[in-house]
Amino acid sequence: MGADLFGSLAESTCAALVVSSTSYELIAHPEALYFPLMITASGIVASWFTVLAVHASTVTVDNV
Repeated sequence: MGADLFGSLAESTCAALVVSSTSYELIAHPEALYFPLMITASGIVASWFTVLAVHASTVTVDNV
């Protein structure tokens, strides 16, 4: 992942869905196809919390 992070994230999620949809074992269990989406969603939620944590405190020379 590089300069265009959202594009890279979306492309890797789509690639994981395409690869997992071609597996017979995963098609037999449709809830397994949601795994790439759950990983992406948990990353989005984690990034929200980290942004909130950064804005919750003031950065000074002493606490860096």
